[in-house]
Amino acid sequence: MEDSKKNFTAYHDAYLRQYIQQADTKSSWLFAASSTISLWIVSNDRYASFLKGEPFSWNAALILLPLVLLLVSCFFAFNAIRPRSRTAKAKGIVYFSNVANYDSPEDYIEAVEACSDGDIFRERLKAQYHMSKICAQKYECLYYGSYTAVAGITLVAVVHIVFLFT
Repeated sequence: MEDSKKNFTAYHDAYLRQYIQQADTKSSWLFAASSTISLWIVSNDRYASFLKGEPFSWNAALILLPLVLLLVSCFFAFNAIRPRSRTAKAKGIVYFSNVANYDSPEDYIEAVEACSDGDIFRERLKAQYHMSKICAQKYECLYYGSYTAVAGITLVAVVHIVFLFT
């Protein structure tokens, strides 16, 4: 096997891991910020009265819209963080769920030893493909979550300023 191909797979593994870790970190912060602001809205006396059984009013609608946006942001952030693994019944040498399907460590070792360098290279590339799909899903959720959070936070600020003067 050529060194350039080995170097490529090692580079791509590190690249994907870094981007997945970054997506998880960003999504965790997004979830924390959106949920904290949502809790602040619900626990703030000025806004809570609108949310606790009073008849419908425009004031209630004004605060419900950013709250809903922030909760949608929480949904997207959590969806980006959550594990993507599905229990696979097949046996394989790279994906942890497939490795766990071997009956014993010895069976797994034998399967790896039976593979040629080319087989291992192809298995690593398959794993990188699947990790890339996961990474793309995480960043799509992060994209939507970020924009709904920005919209929600902006509306919270606007509503708060409006309520200050009413």
